[in-house]
Amino acid sequence: MRDVFILGSGRSGTSMIAGSLAAAGYHMGEHLVEPRACNPKGFWESRHINQLNEAIMRPAVPTRPESTTDPILRRIPLPKQQWLAVVEPGATMHCDDPISTRITEAVSRRPFCYKDPRFCYTLDIWRPHLHGDEVFICVFRHPSAVAASIVKHHAASRYLHSMDIDHAGALEVFCSAYRWVFSQPRDDENWLFIHYEQAMQPDGMQRVAELTGASLDASFPEQDLQRNRPCDCSHPQAMTLYDELCDRAHYQPV
Repeated sequence: MRDVFILGSGRSGTSMIAGSLAAAGYHMGEHLVEPRACNPKGFWESRHINQLNEAIMRPAVPTRPESTTDPILRRIPLPKQQWLAVVEPGATMHCDDPISTRITEAVSRRPFCYKDPRFCYTLDIWRPHLHGDEVFICVFRHPSAVAASIVKHHAASRYLHSMDIDHAGALEVFCSAYRWVFSQPRDDENWLFIHYEQAMQPDGMQRVAELTGASLDASFPEQDLQRNRPCDCSHPQAMTLYDELCDRAHYQPV
């Protein structure tokens, strides 16, 4: 089995892919986030990896008082919320000796499968520490469905209530994540772009199995858990990015 990084905007289906791989025997990281109503089958995210990625992102995300009532400042995520960050293209990331040591330790636990939306921003920092045979799975779905899911997840998650986000802000999160993905150097043989709907089909999951060399749990994806359906999206940049993602995934939008 090949080591795996799973990335993509939060609420795009990354947990579904990670959960399908978990039973294959991958190390998923330490202290996994517990299942919740919004992800009843689990997130398959390591708090350790999340914290490490947030340490890397620190210079790129402005700081703000937790208790602020300023509506502009309240759009800036606090620690643990940075999967909802909007990061300027080319922003500086942080890597010192302690971070390098933590990355080296994480990638020594082979075979590993690490999933975190923050990898959209941090992969360049991880890359010098990798073994060279890792694969990268980028999951996505229609931006309107992602935005609706983010807003719903925000409303249901107490740890996010110190931050404000609406549908328009969630679309900016989508755009930010995939702009950074497209800025990453890629060897197409080691990358797989997969639409949420493709992951619901045997052919899509077969592509994941072939790339990773792992035996997938084909019963893990459940169509009934898709609660947010696509609708019209008037955000031109989001739709341009979505069209490019569909092209890379060889997916024909319905």
